[in-house]
Amino acid sequence: MILTDYQIKDRIVKDEEWKNKWKTGKWDEINSKILITDFEESNLELNFYTLRVGNQYIKLRNPDKVIESDKIEIEPGETVFILTKEYIALPKNITGFIVPKARWIFEGLMSNVTRVDPTWFGKLQIAVTNITKDSIIIPENEGLWCLYFVETYEVKKVLNKAQTPSLGREKLTPLKTTYHRPQRMLRPDQVTVENLEEVVEIYGKPWDILRGLINLTKEEVTRYVDYEKAPHIVEEAKNQAYKDAFKSMMTWLKILIGAIVALIATLTVGIIKMFFF
Repeated sequence: MILTDYQIKDRIVKDEEWKNKWKTGKWDEINSKILITDFEESNLELNFYTLRVGNQYIKLRNPDKVIESDKIEIEPGETVFILTKEYIALPKNITGFIVPKARWIFEGLMSNVTRVDPTWFGKLQIAVTNITKDSIIIPENEGLWCLYFVETYEVKKVLNKAQTPSLGREKLTPLKTTYHRPQRMLRPDQVTVENLEEVVEIYGKPWDILRGLINLTKEEVTRYVDYEKAPHIVEEAKNQAYKDAFKSMMTWLKILIGAIVALIATLTVGIIKMFFF
């Protein structure tokens, strides 16, 4: 049975001191109580409670870093793990189910249905994926998920820290991934146009603008060569050839004049010797 708003309200406890009852396993005192810290009356809907975004999150692309901020920024195609604002603790006969609120699905955020086991206590870490081609920013305290409380038969086993290390979570810790590997970056000389097209296809903005700028630059260069430089290439080559030919001709002319002057001087000296000596 899914609890309704008044049934949830009847079982809610909000005081921080109740955390110790879960930590020490005082199940007789807990009975069928549900602990929600930072409880907001307005977040209690017809048959669920709206969970809010906390101030910590981890990007799956960089699982070793916990980001603390008053807003969650999710890039296109990116998955992040968000810490909830509320600390939740359940008794032995309640299972929780978390689904994303419809309005955020319309915005392009996807979040898998998440189970909260009986006897769980702590803040929740929930994965959210941005399936759009635009960045999405979610402010802290924004209501993002619906938490349903399902009453069941009482369980015999209880969760413990040895098997569930995240039990009692108050803040996020870096993710320990098994199959996640760092991306191999391309060197500048390896990048091709196809790589850029793939990035635009996956992420959209602002990479489409970068692609456009590259095309505009290529068009400007082509236009400059075709319409400004090319028509003058032949003329410039001809003028350069004339300059080179004139320079060469002047060099040979200087040599020739020098030879003639030397010849005239030699003949003059010979004639003088012939008539006067």
